[in-house]
This record gives sequence, structure tokens and C-alpha cells, in this order.
Amino acid sequence: MKYDRDKAIQQATELFWEQGYQATKMRDLQQHLDMRPGSIYAGFGNKENLFKEVLAYYVAGCLEKMGACLEKNPDALTGLRQFFESELLATDAKAKSKLCLLVKTLSELDGVSEELAVQAKQGMTTIETKFAEILNLAKQQDAIDPQADCSQFAKWLQMQMIGLRVFAKSHEQVEVQKMLDQIFAHLTQVKKH
Repeated sequence: MKYDRDKAIQQATELFWEQGYQATKMRDLQQHLDMRPGSIYAGFGNKENLFKEVLAYYVAGCLEKMGACLEKNPDALTGLRQFFESELLATDAKAKSKLCLLVKTLSELDGVSEELAVQAKQGMTTIETKFAEILNLAKQQDAIDPQADCSQFAKWLQMQMIGLRVFAKSHEQVEVQKMLDQIFAHLTQVKKH
């Protein structure tokens, strides 16, 4: 039986995201992906290799979503805000309950699997770099101070995203929206200093 590799990685992402790396057993993967053990091993080698592909898929998906938001909005800050909203203001309970897969991985695997933790950290750096790129574009568009340190602001934005994902689990969307308003107001107020 032939399998769709992309679909298998997508399904594995959902399962790992929901259960975590350590709690996900090969039997869980077999059932969720509807694949036999031999097919999983032939396709991915082992659970760790599959998880590496899941992490890469997750990062690529984040970058793709950011790119799509920027295509719809030539204004860099508006596009970035739309990305934050798409990630934080999910309407379905399953999406709303998810923490960042990279943060979840780092929390779960700290001291357990250095190789997977390093890949998760690299993913965080990749997303942070994209934030800095977008902020530099906002600087070129005269939306933020020309002297702003976009690398530092990118770190700050990533921290805000992580915190807001947790905040969104226990607060109404209107409260999350208010926090987003404050974050993006701060970015534009930098221009006034």
C-alpha cells in the first residue's frame, strides 16, 4: 500500500503536537497514520527521524503562513499582526489549546534528546529571523523607528507570541485581542521616540 508522505507528516504533526514526543508510541503513530510499522520504518527510519521531519514541517508552515499574511497586506506590521491573529485567535477548541510545538518540544525534551532540542531551538531561531526580516521591512516602510533594533524586537515578539499562546488558553478572545493591540501599539510607538 502506497502512502502519501506529506499527509503522513501532517498527521504525525497533529499527534505529536497533541500528545508530545515521549508520550507518542509507535502504536499511536501506526493507528493515527494508518500505516504498518514496516512502512513507518521504511519511510522515516524511526520515531525520532519522523519527529525531525515534523519539526521541519511545523517551521515551514509558520513561515508559509507569515508569507501569505504579508502577500495579502503590503504593510509589514499589518501582515505580521494578521499572522499573530491567525495563530492566537483560533475559534476551534483544538487549535486554541495548542502551545507552540517548538516550545512544547524544548520543555519536554530538555535533557532527554539533545539533537531534537537543538532542532527545536533552530526552528525558534528561524522564526525569530523571519520576524526580524518583517520588522526591517516595516522600518523601510517608515512604520517603526529607523534606529530600532529589529533583531531585539524579533526576540521580544517571539516571547510575546509564546506568552500569548499560554494566555489564550485561559482567557477570552477579546482579552487576547487587547494584548495584541498593546503589542502592536508599542511597535508603532517606537517611531515616536
